[in-house]
Amino acid sequence: MATTTKTSEEDSARTLAAIVLSSQDAIFAKTFKGIITHWNKGAEKLYGYTAKEAVGRSVAIMTPPDRPDELPGILARIHKGERVEPYETERIRKDGRIIHVSLSISPVYNQKGGIIAAATIARDRTEHRALEEVSRKNIQLETTNQILDSFSHALAHELRNPLTSLKTSVSLLREEYWDKLDTPGEKLLEIVGQGTERIIGIVRDLQDLNITSRPVIHSEPVDLSSLAQTEANRLKITQPERRMTWRIADGLTAKGDTGLLRLALTNLLRNAWKFTTKTKNPIIEFGMSLRDKVPVYFVRDNGAGFDMADAHKLFQPFSRLHTEKAFAGTGIGLTIVEKVIRRHNGCVWAEGKVPGGATFFFTLGTK
Repeated sequence: MATTTKTSEEDSARTLAAIVLSSQDAIFAKTFKGIITHWNKGAEKLYGYTAKEAVGRSVAIMTPPDRPDELPGILARIHKGERVEPYETERIRKDGRIIHVSLSISPVYNQKGGIIAAATIARDRTEHRALEEVSRKNIQLETTNQILDSFSHALAHELRNPLTSLKTSVSLLREEYWDKLDTPGEKLLEIVGQGTERIIGIVRDLQDLNITSRPVIHSEPVDLSSLAQTEANRLKITQPERRMTWRIADGLTAKGDTGLLRLALTNLLRNAWKFTTKTKNPIIEFGMSLRDKVPVYFVRDNGAGFDMADAHKLFQPFSRLHTEKAFAGTGIGLTIVEKVIRRHNGCVWAEGKVPGGATFFFTLGTK
């Protein structure tokens, strides 16, 4: 009977050893001095050491130097018969890479009930921690964007009425006192008037930028050709003396938020209109081509263009590739375009040369 019991215990021990060796989790045992005595395949994979390399060495080879008190504290608890519940920490692989692991550590008893070692089960949490960090940064970025959106909305709201009053005052000064001003006075009034118009433009663009951040967009069929033609007609009215060749493709449609897409097209066409003011025979084109069966819309002009080395600056707020004196503007229009296209799960990019004009491309994903 005793022989049968002993055989059964040996079989159980062998089975348990096989389970430990084949486990995907990293499992290893160590003495109270921290010397590794057992090391399974999971530990080899996680830490990079083979069993031959690990057994007989101190677990300190895996412990970061900034955690000198961690191991003695754990072993002291194990010596008291305590089990260390899963906790997250850092360890060093053989290749020197820092990994995040979840460790649970238990005392190992002999047949007489005495504690003879500590068994550790380790699970790799590096990828999980990386995802958590990405999620944390995304939440932080979203919060920052919400604060900036709220600030820009409040700023635009607070400035609107004072700026309207200032613009009215400048107009009255021109009408009532222009003939009483000397040349320096006239120049100063012009500077004030131009500055006021610029700030009003910035406030308007900040309001438009805030619109692009609204939580819900309304997806519906949109006639992009009609939106482009309407803006072209409006631009003609603002400067009827300008000669411009317009090439707006017919029948271009998409699915998206009409208001937001109008905002994007308006800013792209205004951008082209502005940068062709010094071009002898200006042309502005709105069209579409298929790339890998995906509709790619574009606004093209033969104006001032830009250096492709500066392309990464195009959609940054208040970033200018030309001086204010050469081409007036707020520096927000293309930022609005980028936000609108991103809200539609699309992409926007540009190609240009100096001189030779610019082409702005965009795609519209489905919501």
